[in-house]
Amino acid sequence: MKAAKFLTTVFAAIICVSPCMAGYIYVSNPNTPTITQYNSAGTASTVENSFYATGLAFGPNGNLYAAQDRSIVYQVAPGGAVSVFQNSFVGGTNYGILNGNLGLVFDHSGNLYVGENYSNSLTKVTPGGTRSNFSGNLGNGPQNTAIDSSGNFYVARQDSTVMKVTAAGASTVFNSGLSQAWGIAIDSSDNIFVSNRGTNQIVRFAAGSNTFSVFATISTGVGAMAFDSAGNLFVVSTGKLLEFASGSNTATVFANQSSLTVDRSFIATSSTDISGTPEPASWSLLAIGGFAFAFRRRKN
Repeated sequence: MKAAKFLTTVFAAIICVSPCMAGYIYVSNPNTPTITQYNSAGTASTVENSFYATGLAFGPNGNLYAAQDRSIVYQVAPGGAVSVFQNSFVGGTNYGILNGNLGLVFDHSGNLYVGENYSNSLTKVTPGGTRSNFSGNLGNGPQNTAIDSSGNFYVARQDSTVMKVTAAGASTVFNSGLSQAWGIAIDSSDNIFVSNRGTNQIVRFAAGSNTFSVFATISTGVGAMAFDSAGNLFVVSTGKLLEFASGSNTATVFANQSSLTVDRSFIATSSTDISGTPEPASWSLLAIGGFAFAFRRRKN
C-alpha cells in the first residue's frame, strides 16, 4: 500500500537545460559569399564560400539548395560538394529564366518552388529538373515562401501583402495590412508567422485565420525566419540570430554575426550536418519526487 501511494505521488519532468535546439541552422549572407552553419551551441562554421547565396531550403535528399540572385540554384551535399541544380536558359520544356531568385521551399512531394522577385512569380522545379511556371501575378516582389500541411503556399511580398497560392497554383491575397512583409514561417499547427519589417514586429496568423496579432516586437529589426523540428523559431535580426523557444514569445540571442541584415539574409533549419562540425553534448534533467538526476548525451 505504501509503495502504491508513493507511486501515485511521483512526478517526473524532462527539462532541456542547454542546448534545446533540434538540428542545425543555416544562414546566407549575400553581402559576402558565405553560407554559415550553426550547431545547437551557436558555434558557427562556413558551409560554402564560392557564391553569393539568397534563399535556402533543404530537399528530401538531405542536400541544401541555395539560390543565387538572378540565375542559378545550387545544391550543396553533406561534406560541402557543390553542383548546379538549375541554371538560366530559355526554351525547351522548361520555363523561362530564373530571375531574381529569393525564397525557396519544397512541397511534400519533393518539388522545389523558387520565388522570382523580378518576374513576380513562383516557379516549380520537379526532382528531375523540369521547370514550369506554377503561379504568376504574385504582385510586388515576392520574398520568402512557406507551405502549410495542406500544401498551400504563403508568399511574403516586400510591400504590405501576403499572398496565398493553392496546391493547384491559384493565387489570392491572404492579407494586405502589413508593412514590408519579408520572412514567413509556419509551425506544426499551421499558425503563420510573418516578419513585418516596417514595424519591427513579428505577427501571427492563427491557423485558418487571415487576421493577425502581434507576436513580438524587436528593436533591431526582423527578417527571414524558420522553425526547427522542436518548434523553436529562429529569426534574422540586424547583426544577430534570435531564438524564440517553442511556446514562448520572448527572444533570446542565439548567435551574433555582424554581417546579418534583415533585408538580405535568408535562413533554413535541418537535422542534416553539411559541414561535419561535431554536435556538443546536451543535458536533460529528470526530476522524481524530491530528487533530480542529470543526464549527459552527445550526438556523434
